[in-house]
Amino acid sequence: MTYGPADLQAQLNLTDAALRRIDIHRAMLKDWSGRMNLVGPKELARYWERHALDSAQLVQHAPEALSWLDLGAGAGFPGLIVAAILAERPGVRVTLVESIAKKAAFLRAAAEAMAVPARVLHGRVEDVLPKTARTDIVIARAFAPLPVIANHCKAILDRGAVGLFPKGADSETEIAAAAAEGSAGQAKRCNTNGACTLSPLSLAPLSVSLSRLPSLSLSLSLSCLSLFLSCISLSLS
Repeated sequence: MTYGPADLQAQLNLTDAALRRIDIHRAMLKDWSGRMNLVGPKELARYWERHALDSAQLVQHAPEALSWLDLGAGAGFPGLIVAAILAERPGVRVTLVESIAKKAAFLRAAAEAMAVPARVLHGRVEDVLPKTARTDIVIARAFAPLPVIANHCKAILDRGAVGLFPKGADSETEIAAAAAEGSAGQAKRCNTNGACTLSPLSLAPLSVSLSRLPSLSLSLSLSCLSLFLSCISLSLS
């Protein structure tokens, strides 16, 4: 059975307005992908169950957060989807950082068409982040391995932000690689029922939360959404 917009809305309890904004993004992504390298036809066909769901589930991890920062926003995942869901909440601000000019142009056009509270910063992450104001949440999807992300985000995390990074089958490998670069910390793993266990982890000055989200009937070969969807949350310990 094909996973579609109605399934996404029911699974995450989205409003009709939020779903319309997400569908505007889907339509624009299809149009612009015919002119530039955003996503391929096969990925467009899996828009709802792979990309939209993978992005939208991040809001559940930080439902009260108002300021979000998306690193390497690319085609708008997850930043524009988060903005679409939170657009009606007063005070929400989503900042999208993208180094490729054509993709930044797409992000600006899509944000305007979707009427979402998002701004686009064109530049390299390492150049933009030092000039970025304090944010509640840092997000990144298919941007870089966890050790690289943690290195980029350290200054922002020092100022109190929390990082939410969707990861798939290689999540444990990335945690181990990040752990090899630090000292003592803690890992928190949660299953789909919300039951969590704690275990030691060498990772400082960061603590790591690995949350297991609902499973989907998808191929394990997917880079950011595997059979067991994982989200790694980073914050200062």
